[in-house]
Amino acid sequence: MKGKHKIGWKTAAALVISNMIGTGVFTSLGYQLTDIQNTWSIVLIWLLGGLFALIGALTYAELGTNFDDSGGDYVFLSKLIHPIVGYIYAWVSLTVGFSAPIAISVMAMKSYLNPINPTIFNDWFGILVILILTAIHSISVGQSGKFQNISTGVKIGFVLILIILGFSFVPTQDVTAIDLSNSWQDEILLPGFAVSLLYVTYAYTELEFCCIHCG
Repeated sequence: MKGKHKIGWKTAAALVISNMIGTGVFTSLGYQLTDIQNTWSIVLIWLLGGLFALIGALTYAELGTNFDDSGGDYVFLSKLIHPIVGYIYAWVSLTVGFSAPIAISVMAMKSYLNPINPTIFNDWFGILVILILTAIHSISVGQSGKFQNISTGVKIGFVLILIILGFSFVPTQDVTAIDLSNSWQDEILLPGFAVSLLYVTYAYTELEFCCIHCG
C-alpha cells in the first residue's frame, strides 16, 4: 500500500521536465534577455542555476535519508530546528509557497492564449483550469502520475514542433541571435545578471521538489 502513495522516477522526471520547459524556461527566459544578450552569459546563468539546484537536491536527498517521515520541508525544519519553524513554514507554503507558482503558471498560460481569443482566454478561464486540474489530481497519486506523464509528452511534442518550424523557416538574411563575443565579461557584472539568475533558480526549483517526494 505504501508504494501506491509514491511516484516513480518516470513521473518525477516528467515533473522536472514539465515545470522547467514551461513557466520556468519559456516565460522566465524573456525576462533574462532584457538585460543579458550574450550567449555565454545565458549559458553561464543556467550552469550556475544547475549547480545551485544540484547542491539543494543533494541536501534534500541526505535529509530525506535521515528523516523518512512524510512532510518534506515541514519535517526537516521541525526536527532540525524547532516544530514552530516547521509550522510557520507549512502555513507560508500553503498561502504563498505553492499557491503563488500555480497563479504564475496560469497567468503565463492566459497571456499566451489571450491574443487568440480574449473573450474565452480570460481570468475566469485560468480559474477554471485550476479547478479542473485540482479535480484530476484529487483522485489518486497514480491518476496524477498518468496525467503528468501524458501532459509532459504533449509539451515535449510542441517543443519538437517549434524546433522543426525554426529550422524549416530560417530567415534568408544573415541574422542570428547567437552572440559569442567578449561582452559577457561586462554583462556578468551587471545587476541584470543577478536578477536573471533569480529567474533561473525559480526554474530549477522543481528539481529539488522531486528529491523531496521521490528521493
